[in-house]
Amino acid sequence: MLVAERTGVSGRISVIFLLLFMLSFGLPEGFDSVHARGHGPRSMNSQNAPAPVSATAEAPQESEADPSAIPTDLKELAAVPGAFHPPEGGSACRPLEIPEEKKNLPKPLGRRLESKRAAKLITDFSLDRVAPNPSHVGRGGILSKDAQNFWKTLGVCGDTPEGKGFAEPGRELLDSEQNLRAIVDKILPAENSKRGWPSIRCGYVIQDMDNPGLYAELPVDALPACNEITGLLRDGNVVYATVQYNGYASEIGFKGNRIVALDLCGHGILWQSADILSNMPMILYRDYILTGYGFTKEPDFITVLNRWTGKDIQKVRLPKSLSDLRIQDGRLYVRIYDGYVIHALTTETGGDAPAPKAAKPDRGKLREERRKKRKAIRKERKRSPQKRKTREKRRRDERRRKR
Repeated sequence: MLVAERTGVSGRISVIFLLLFMLSFGLPEGFDSVHARGHGPRSMNSQNAPAPVSATAEAPQESEADPSAIPTDLKELAAVPGAFHPPEGGSACRPLEIPEEKKNLPKPLGRRLESKRAAKLITDFSLDRVAPNPSHVGRGGILSKDAQNFWKTLGVCGDTPEGKGFAEPGRELLDSEQNLRAIVDKILPAENSKRGWPSIRCGYVIQDMDNPGLYAELPVDALPACNEITGLLRDGNVVYATVQYNGYASEIGFKGNRIVALDLCGHGILWQSADILSNMPMILYRDYILTGYGFTKEPDFITVLNRWTGKDIQKVRLPKSLSDLRIQDGRLYVRIYDGYVIHALTTETGGDAPAPKAAKPDRGKLREERRKKRKAIRKERKRSPQKRKTREKRRRDERRRKR
């Protein structure tokens, strides 16, 4: 009992001395009545809050905008006016005129010369092994570096899982190799793709880097939803663009995956190919555009288009989907999923490989011709005098043996 009373007195004396000390030297920073009572979270009032950073202080440097941080309010993006304003005066060249003799062209692909497939070639192989010095190399395609460059620089003009990373009007990509500038002109929201992802549609402008008067507009309503440019290929004042979608054809209603030809002098579209013909690289070879299509559980084939009209000239089936194309020594080399295929280019189109063999005639006709020929030979032998004498002698000899 005495020990308890002493402990209580000494405790009260300690609290009194602590209060006197605090009144003499002031409360510690961040201490308030709530903490004196021992309740509630720690808080700061206006007197003990940290001072704001001075305007003259060195601010941290901002890094480049991350595509995933692009605003995703599609209504606001759609309200932004077109970013491209045509220059005054226009171009001094004339729109392209298609020669009449170029409208009907022969098929350029000949027979298959070689095909090699193996499991080890799925990853450990490149066309550099079989065609190290190509004269023509493919551009564009959903698996190409060109497509990656478009997505990273312009943003996504299709669908994305979280609705982030969309393109914005005014963004541009510079292609020094083709001397072209690709500009995102206008954006419109689109319905979610069939895989349930938010999507947009983009309008583009392709412009010469040195001569602003050379440009072509690809309006936002000219392309199907979820399709975007993955590569450009220029020949003079004509630009060919691969407009493609990275997914199943059924997810876009079998609309898109095409090639579009643009006229920089006419400032518009020359032609668009049929749908579901190209989601891989393209090659411009003489009067032809060679490209291909392939995807999981879908047909795989090479497509040949007339570069002047966009008409589908030839289609060749492949054992697996392709990912790369190139031409060397008059032959077309195709990288497929598990190997490669080599096709001849006919001499009519400038290739040095032999033209495809003519179709074999009907076997029934061949047998009938051989039968008639043998019959004619037998008749001719019967008419020969020497043959007749030989037969008569043989008959006499047989009679003598019987006797």
